[in-house]
Amino acid sequence: MLRAGILLRAAVLACTASLVAADGAAAPPGCAGARQQAVLADVHDDGVLILEDGSMTNLRDIRLPDGDMGGNAVDLLRQFEGKPLLIASKTQENRWETSAVEAAPAEAPDGESLAARLVDRGLAVVDSREHAALCDLSLLQREARARARKLGLWSNPANQPLWSGRPAEILKRKGSFTLVQGQVISVGGGREWVFLNFGWKWNEDFTVRISKNQNHRVRPLPPEETLDYLKGKRVRVRGVIDEWGGPLMTLYSLDMLEIWGD
Repeated sequence: MLRAGILLRAAVLACTASLVAADGAAAPPGCAGARQQAVLADVHDDGVLILEDGSMTNLRDIRLPDGDMGGNAVDLLRQFEGKPLLIASKTQENRWETSAVEAAPAEAPDGESLAARLVDRGLAVVDSREHAALCDLSLLQREARARARKLGLWSNPANQPLWSGRPAEILKRKGSFTLVQGQVISVGGGREWVFLNFGWKWNEDFTVRISKNQNHRVRPLPPEETLDYLKGKRVRVRGVIDEWGGPLMTLYSLDMLEIWGD
């Protein structure tokens, strides 16, 4: 049975934050800050929120599933149309003029964020996307509970984490956001990358790479951080599957790696 995840950021960053965290709590760069109120005017079919001033935004720290579950997620968000939201952790707009935010209903007594509501019901997957850290680490625990209860998208066995020892199965998910778990056999790398190897044959087995280069959009590892302590650990990682000999996943945030078990 899986133990509660020991998050890698506890070893590397030692900080957490969420929209509804107590004032003064530590927060990763770009998270928290002043909260603003905005009325939710509309929700696109893809889950993009349209605020009353016409600006477009996505919810931080999550991605919505495809198909019926994605539609259910949008239906939940539309329940808050015409209502005020508390907005925080807003990013700069991308080339599609869309930002990303943490958002919670302003009138909710529990202050629970929209992302948390979706994750709790299995209607979203935790994903930092291009950001270097999750603003709300508790979403990983919420997702684990929904996954264990097989709620929403987790009711489909195909969405459950894949085993790292089955590279052929992982490669079938090439181009898709996927959870993979297994034991790190070795840790290596050079000037630009740290590689977590899940088998002895890099050109066949599953591999994770983490950037050490300031030019990459991931948060670079500190020069003294080798991640050698991960050798022999069982971990769960999440990201898009690519192919580099065997299946390859590039982490865009260290928060996308959880240590579990002994």
